[in-house]
Amino acid sequence: MLGRTAFLLLSVLLFANGCASVPPGVNSPLVLQWDKSKTPDSPFHLKGGPLDNATLVGIASVGPDDATWTVIFTRLEWFNNWPNGWTQATFLLDGTGVLRSDGNTWTLKIDKMPSLDVPESASIRYFDTYVRDEKGLAEFSHRWERIQAVTADLSIHKFQQLPDHKAFEQYMFPEVYGYSSPSQTGQDLVPVLGIEWNKKYTEGHFQERLWALRNSGSLYRDYQESPGLWYLAMAWAELAGPGKEIQVQIRK
Repeated sequence: MLGRTAFLLLSVLLFANGCASVPPGVNSPLVLQWDKSKTPDSPFHLKGGPLDNATLVGIASVGPDDATWTVIFTRLEWFNNWPNGWTQATFLLDGTGVLRSDGNTWTLKIDKMPSLDVPESASIRYFDTYVRDEKGLAEFSHRWERIQAVTADLSIHKFQQLPDHKAFEQYMFPEVYGYSSPSQTGQDLVPVLGIEWNKKYTEGHFQERLWALRNSGSLYRDYQESPGLWYLAMAWAELAGPGKEIQVQIRK
């Protein structure tokens, strides 16, 4: 599969400038699909908002009254289409929270932050090629590690809150989406399949361990194929931080 990188990247570039963006659903409300009337221990699915193409799965157990429930997060399921294929992955979670109602609205409070570090399984489709089992998990894991390495640094040093897709794209890939400031352009360029990556910009905006990945187009390919995965990585700490209280809509 690694030998097909150049071919796949060239195909991706045909969809540049408008194909990939942070998904429009990130500002939508979080929806808890849950029927608490079925059993005292009811499964639920949390969707929407920054989760976008992901579904947070868990169990809610009735508390001292019908308005208070203990929540256990068990896994996160991810699915993402792109023009030439799709990606599917599952993360096992270990987190807890409390779900409360004031009679009008429901609030989910996170007690123990569920870690989203190591995927359990993954499958990838590139055109007519399917990558599953250990190989699929390995390819997805490498991508997730790269994305986490970038977004963790951006969360600390660049973006104090979740950026809109234009700001994110211009910061990450100004050679494709345009520089936010004309003074940021440079002359030390690395051409890779139709895109001239700005080495000076890379060195001025990213940690050294990420320079080769950005200048080779690898990070851009990661973004083209899984834009929502980047946003999930940036949003996760804010969404699942200990003590975080989130308003959710309940639907059966």
